[in-house]
Amino acid sequence: MDLYKYIPKNQFRYYYSALSAHEKEIYDLMLISLMNRENAFVLPETNINSAFKIYNLIKYDVPETFFVKTIFATYSAVFNNTNIQPEYRFSQNDTISLFDATIAATSKFIDRINYLSDFEKERAIHDYIVKSVVYKDVEAPYSHEAPGTLLYRIGVCEGISKAVKWLCDRVDLKSIVAIGTSDSNGNSGGHAWNVVFLNGTPFHIDVTFDATLSNNSIRYDYFNLSELEILEDHKISNEYSLPACKHSRNWFKENNLFFHSKKELIFYLKNLEPTVKNFCFQIPIFINQKDNTTAIEETSKLIYSNLFDKQLSPSHSYTIKYNINRMVFEIDIH
Repeated sequence: MDLYKYIPKNQFRYYYSALSAHEKEIYDLMLISLMNRENAFVLPETNINSAFKIYNLIKYDVPETFFVKTIFATYSAVFNNTNIQPEYRFSQNDTISLFDATIAATSKFIDRINYLSDFEKERAIHDYIVKSVVYKDVEAPYSHEAPGTLLYRIGVCEGISKAVKWLCDRVDLKSIVAIGTSDSNGNSGGHAWNVVFLNGTPFHIDVTFDATLSNNSIRYDYFNLSELEILEDHKISNEYSLPACKHSRNWFKENNLFFHSKKELIFYLKNLEPTVKNFCFQIPIFINQKDNTTAIEETSKLIYSNLFDKQLSPSHSYTIKYNINRMVFEIDIH
């Protein structure tokens, strides 16, 4: 059974590139053994910690290993090697069926975007997943893997970020699965997102966060951020170093939806077309205020006083949603 054929040629493997020569040999041996679905294999001159480190890097570099559930490792001090026994999620036939089904489900989309610019490919992948996936952790063997997102349309951050890499690899767009933690509504927990290279420049992109924020419109709160911006509510794991993302392509700034002052925001609201029923904008983290909460209160008052008379008749109403970490506001007019 040749599962290796399902891995794209010239796949970008960032974590592999950071390994020593010996670690790369172990990585290659483990990847080939897993893709051949071997029941056991030996890693020479490797201890258990190194074996698990390399296994985890393979899972993030190569989302096509989704069929591997875990590995069990036994170290031999006599021979200085580690025996690996993988546990597979699916049978051989089911594994092939999942590969074929996932490729069939995404092939038209991949063909459609393959000749776009790096930025256009990235945005298309972002929008494709945001519009289709439901964030859901289920007792299923695919929720943390790429086929869960691409085939079954459900997934958690790990599965979504692997799905982003799965698609990027197939349109020659360099992508990394980033590992760390995030702060959502005051709750910190393990998290995964991506770094995507646009014409050689790396940016952070969190499709999971944008998907959970998107409802009436596609959100770009976490689209092409610098390291400084992503660290406002993310933390990068010390175990998995990432390239320095020094630049930002803030969606709101590039689309003239970033307002540096109350005056700019008021001008925008007063000149909004009456047909607009949904819009988003971003303000600085502290817009003439001491904290984000106060800034949100003041901005909400500005929206009401400058939008109500122009946009809303007595039969209309509106709702305000906001991302306090990024200071992004979304307005829905009903």
